[in-house]
Amino acid sequence: MCNSACVFALVGAAVREVGAGVALGVHSSAISFTLKRIDGHGHVTTMSTHVAPAVERRALESGYTTISAYLREMGISQDLLAAARSVEFSKLRLLTRDQLVAFGIDRRETVEGMWLFVDRTGGPSALKVIEENRAGAFHKDFLSLTCRNASTLRLLYGRDAGPSASGWVWPVQLRVTASGGSFQLGYPYRTPASGGFGPMDVRSVDLPVSVLGDAAFTIEADNTAALTVGVVPQNWSFSKVTVQSAGPGLGELSRRCGNDPPRTKAVPTERM
Repeated sequence: MCNSACVFALVGAAVREVGAGVALGVHSSAISFTLKRIDGHGHVTTMSTHVAPAVERRALESGYTTISAYLREMGISQDLLAAARSVEFSKLRLLTRDQLVAFGIDRRETVEGMWLFVDRTGGPSALKVIEENRAGAFHKDFLSLTCRNASTLRLLYGRDAGPSASGWVWPVQLRVTASGGSFQLGYPYRTPASGGFGPMDVRSVDLPVSVLGDAAFTIEADNTAALTVGVVPQNWSFSKVTVQSAGPGLGELSRRCGNDPPRTKAVPTERM
């Protein structure tokens, strides 16, 4: 997460990339005043003090004016400041990926997270989140690779079904191209919204463990094996997804799938 002043620090970067699933939180500013006293020995005492409401308002507006000028210099929309000012100082509002693009913070249309390792009861896994602009709105998908044995992985691919999702699931077959082969994903099932994800259409397929050594693999529509489930909606489409093999999760998963014990890194201890 990157909250409060962190967001304004981020927009000062020459290159701004907000990872998939990362939350930026904003709220309005608050201001406090202190009074310093110096005694005859030069000792300084600092204490909080109160000022007239009009003085506090002028100080706050002066701060907002400075932030506004800073955002213009960084090429960031003033709507970011307006969004922050609309939230009470004691609360927090998380920006959506659509807002990150609209405000000019991160304008990428597709953002792919790194593979992260998770040791779950169902087996060691590597997880990834992808946020993609589809038809003018961002959707958040997930991928999971889980060890089945020393030679096989189970891939789960969950694709955001959209806010108006009903019982309908994707009508077209998908395939994974990896490690020199093509692997057909199974029939999808619908899961309800949970854990920061909306309703998902989830498919699975077993892949060879050698996929962990690939630079990337792709998921695309398999036009040679369409599922015959009703009529395909006219606005239905699937763009090929290229999944990069970046992140610390795959190396650890490779070791665990080979039944190696988890490795720990020695940390030096400094004694005072």
